[in-house]
Amino acid sequence: MAKLIIFSAPSGSGKSTIINYLLTQNLNLAFSISATSRPPRGTEKDGVEYFFLTPDEFRRRIANDEFLEYEEVYQDRFYGTLKEQVEKQLAAGQNVVFDVDVVGGCNIKKFYGERALSVFIQPPSVEELRKRLVGRGTDAPEVIESRVAKAEYELGFAPKFDTVIVNDDLETAKAEALKVISILERMKQRGGVYNQLAPRRKNSPKLNKALLIINSVLFVCSLVVGVLYIHHGEPRSSISMFLISVVTIFNAWAAWRALQRRPL
Repeated sequence: MAKLIIFSAPSGSGKSTIINYLLTQNLNLAFSISATSRPPRGTEKDGVEYFFLTPDEFRRRIANDEFLEYEEVYQDRFYGTLKEQVEKQLAAGQNVVFDVDVVGGCNIKKFYGERALSVFIQPPSVEELRKRLVGRGTDAPEVIESRVAKAEYELGFAPKFDTVIVNDDLETAKAEALKVISILERMKQRGGVYNQLAPRRKNSPKLNKALLIINSVLFVCSLVVGVLYIHHGEPRSSISMFLISVVTIFNAWAAWRALQRRPL
């Protein structure tokens, strides 16, 4: 039976490098073909690199609940994963690989449940992530700080994934990812549960403490920003901030509960 493997990570964690390595390892892996509302570039063809839809068609399909996950990057620029396309690839016997953000990864995992394996690629620290982004030399300082702030928020999603790979050394991380996928290939699914991978879901006390602090700070910041948006007459922006505050306080609570079970 074909499988679904979801990869998510903050920007700069090495996710794409690890996925591209796995695609060369004869594991019968194939990228899910996403849909986008942007026009084709260069030699791109519909149904090969992307499914190219108009913004109105994209919205119609959203209304019809045809997407596993989607995101409006900015006005009228959508990206998403069509349920029908994934099912076609699975029916063809392909092991479908998703390279999506943490929210999209959680949504796909929620839809497929134990049929899917979700993998979170984690940087060794926020400071190391900042160094990597600076080392790329492709982003302005303010863009880097924006990516780092987003990464701090995304790290709070790590416990929601089936397995976490810490990329403090790229070659080690690639070997670990290959081991995870190889185990998946050899395993006989027992109701779809990937039992051999489950121990990786447990975070260390130090990591739980860091997650508690990070999410608590993000909760306060998002709450304050939400109030400021209301004060300046921007209720739609305030709703986004309040939603973030709900997610972060939940993550802080989960980390606190984990610390109670495993005190420092």
